[in-house]
Amino acid sequence: MEKEDSKPRASLVRQSSVNRKVGAAEGTHKATLFCDSRGNVKFVNAVVKCPCIVLLIVNIVMFSMTGWLIARNGASNPITEGTHNYVLSDIRSERYDALSLASGAESHQVESDTNDDDESSGRRLETVSCGSSAYWGEGERNRQEEQMDVMMYAFESEGKSMFNSKQLTEMREFEQEIIAHNEYIDYCLADPDTLPAFNCSKPISATNIYYASYWNHTMVQEVIDALAEGEHDPGNYTLYNTLGYCVEYGVYCSSLSAGEKKYLSWASDISTKITTIMSTWDGEGEQNSDLAQVTEFCAYMKLLTTRQYNVDFFFDKKFSLSNQNSVYSRSIVYFGGPNKECDESQDLTAWVIKNFYKFLETRTQKDYSDTSNTYYVMAGITFDVFLQLILVDMGQAFGSIIVVFFYLVFQTRRGFWPRLACLRSSWPFRLPGVSTRVSSKSSTSGDSMPSWCSLCSPSGPTISLCSLTPTSNRPMKGRRCWLISRRA
Repeated sequence: MEKEDSKPRASLVRQSSVNRKVGAAEGTHKATLFCDSRGNVKFVNAVVKCPCIVLLIVNIVMFSMTGWLIARNGASNPITEGTHNYVLSDIRSERYDALSLASGAESHQVESDTNDDDESSGRRLETVSCGSSAYWGEGERNRQEEQMDVMMYAFESEGKSMFNSKQLTEMREFEQEIIAHNEYIDYCLADPDTLPAFNCSKPISATNIYYASYWNHTMVQEVIDALAEGEHDPGNYTLYNTLGYCVEYGVYCSSLSAGEKKYLSWASDISTKITTIMSTWDGEGEQNSDLAQVTEFCAYMKLLTTRQYNVDFFFDKKFSLSNQNSVYSRSIVYFGGPNKECDESQDLTAWVIKNFYKFLETRTQKDYSDTSNTYYVMAGITFDVFLQLILVDMGQAFGSIIVVFFYLVFQTRRGFWPRLACLRSSWPFRLPGVSTRVSSKSSTSGDSMPSWCSLCSPSGPTISLCSLTPTSNRPMKGRRCWLISRRA
């Protein structure tokens, strides 16, 4: 008896010691607007004391502000305005304004000249009228001539380079999933170079090169040899860089020396061959049979100042003539409007989510391919993808709560199930999953009574929560009785 009483007494001593330490700690800090006398943040105290109420208040405030912003801004961006804030007196602001005015005037003149040429030659895009659409405005507009959005892909090789047969095939299959869709023509950006016929703009991708509709191996090798060999160190491509602007754009010709001018015909011949080779980079053919030659040609093009922009986007920064391996590559698919239905940006987003979201999520999984990883980004679907991720996380969190709940039930079943059975015995209706019967048992029977049995009866431990055997009226022992109740 003394041993049993010693444990509660020791517990009380420890508790009183803790209380004294807490009491001593109180008042050591000056209470402020944000902290209490113990130095604790008051908001944290509120969260600990009333977590559900705090969460409810935060959600109400958050959703109220979001609703107000959306109602105030309508269909426009409720977060930021697409403007540039700057100081008028700053030199950078003046230069920015000058550049904007010059670019606007030049683009207006180019558009005007282009429209005049198209009208005289009959090369005009099909026009659509969207009525009084707030998104597209009134009047007729050329069909799908304005860029609405882009989808960018990034490819990462698990090996040395992305540009081998297997990984190029995976790249092309990934890109063609959208491009080859039968409804893509209603959402793509129109290609003005194919007028008067309507065609979609080609994606910017290395597969356009490696799947060119025609590849002249002989001509390509001639260009490679001409740029690699010669008396100029480290190669004739340095001479071509000197002559390139004069040959291709007709500028800086007067600054060339007499010795350099005698190579102009050579450079012009090389330029013509390069242009001929690049003219078939349309991605409409089969995979090139000589991938090494294609990669080497691109490495030389990257060395030419007037041609490097044609290939630089597709290779990483370490790609060069001496290192013809690129771990990364990129591509872009364009979307344009207005289409015949005058769909707006949210309609494009809905179309992409409906037709390609599952495909994109599946193909970008880390374990989908053992040779490469794929990534994608599109501004229009970012928020929708974010919501999809939130729903998945919420489902996982809810599942975790359920698992933890039943884990706690399993670990505490010694007290949980008997008390649940006690409630069952006192309720007038059946409790599913628990089958027990209450039987009388004398406290003088000599059997030890579990402590929880006293909770089941208002008259003390004279009634135990125990089942009687079907063949005997003899009460079971207390320990065996507890095991049956636990299994119930």
